[in-house]
Amino acid sequence: MKIDLREIQSYWINLDNETGQATRISKMCDDLELNHERFRAIKKSPGIVGCGYSHISCWHLARKDLPCLIFEDDASRTDAPFTPIIEVPDECSALYLGISHAGVGTQGGYDSVRASQYNDDFIQLHNMLCLHAVVFINPEYMKRCISVAEDFVYNRDVPIDCAPAELHKEFLILTPNEPLFYQADPEQKAKFPVEHYTKPPLNVNTLLDPPPDMVYNGKDMLGRTL
Repeated sequence: MKIDLREIQSYWINLDNETGQATRISKMCDDLELNHERFRAIKKSPGIVGCGYSHISCWHLARKDLPCLIFEDDASRTDAPFTPIIEVPDECSALYLGISHAGVGTQGGYDSVRASQYNDDFIQLHNMLCLHAVVFINPEYMKRCISVAEDFVYNRDVPIDCAPAELHKEFLILTPNEPLFYQADPEQKAKFPVEHYTKPPLNVNTLLDPPPDMVYNGKDMLGRTL
């Protein structure tokens, strides 16, 4: 399956008060010749809850016309060459154009992503926490993401990116060997070094069990005992 990123619909999720972010990511998308539009984020406190509501709402819209590329408004280009036409296996359910080094099934420690080399071009993801640049492809995967996310966000106060990550083991989820986008934090708003987690290329590993230093009080991010 060939995906032309310039032809599919792209959305970037953005709060009304984040006008600077809107200007920046709109220009980035224009420069890349993407077919993009703003998706108005839902403002709720704390911000992580609003983030979850915003993604779920955007997913409901995006599922009508897949494949669809969804950005968070802090997504920025890495130094990797940008090739707009990407060929993925027909069974690929989602293509992550950005990565993080944190995975579900642990407390989100660095290098806790379970990943394996799929072929010469792609890495297969098994539990990665990340949503700043994702091409959703498979309608069934999108449907399951929405269902799990609605439970996690509305009922359990679990961060939104845990929902797709929980489903990685059931679907073929790929990412290019070099990430095309990372999360930028120029104003240092985040409580942890976002770029440190999202800019370096992913370490391919076959991590089956989280090392002790990745476990917090013996439980993972979903409250499950490890």
